Amino acid sequence: MGIGGPSHVRGLWAEAQGFLRGCRVCRLHVISLAPSQNYKVTLSHLEASLSLGCEIFFTPESCKAHSINMVDKITPNDSRVQYKTANLNGVTYSYILAEPQGQPLSTVFLVHGWPDLSLGWRYQVPLLVSLGLRVVVPDMMGYGGTDAPESPTFYTYKRASDDLAELAKQIGASSIILGGHDWGGAVVYRFALRYPKLVSAVFSVCTPFAPPRKEFVDATVLPNFKYQVSRFHYSLSLK
Repeated sequence: MGIGGPSHVRGLWAEAQGFLRGCRVCRLHVISLAPSQNYKVTLSHLEASLSLGCEIFFTPESCKAHSINMVDKITPNDSRVQYKTANLNGVTYSYILAEPQGQPLSTVFLVHGWPDLSLGWRYQVPLLVSLGLRVVVPDMMGYGGTDAPESPTFYTYKRASDDLAELAKQIGASSIILGGHDWGGAVVYRFALRYPKLVSAVFSVCTPFAPPRKEFVDATVLPNFKYQVSRFHYSLSLK
């Protein structure tokens, strides 16, 4: 979506409100400004969108015209990273490996959520590497270049944790920093519980911690982001 002026911005703001009321996941504003346009005025009309959780991106042309620095990111087939595969407990995983110059200070595993890919962490990889960290970003089971077995037994927290631990072993990492986003956040919590000696630190983006339960609890009665429940019922309808 290109933004031509404040009135157009107000229209997109109203549209963003509609997206959120309808539980839509897509909340993205792409801003394209003419060189003579006052982007500060335009941004003032987007403050409400930001408060609603929308992401705002400037086009490269707008950044150049207004001297706005763009955040570095990796791209598909980026020469700064390696695209590798590994056999983890009988399943082929694809993953991104980024190495810093010199000896790494530590290794970071970044786990994506649904629906996403390893490239969902594209903005974080260059920064972490610049801090002297080795970065490993797998395509999780069923995503990207990783195998997608049909049996649900391949998609449990335990299986994901065991596979990531095996990947850490194969690359020679005796200790890792573990980060997750969305459903990947739920995975990293379980990983840390199963492999506490392997994890030196853990962080999760937009996923609260929920302790393991002995009894089954339907997802519809727990706090959720709505789309999680919709996705669950949609998956059942495909069986």
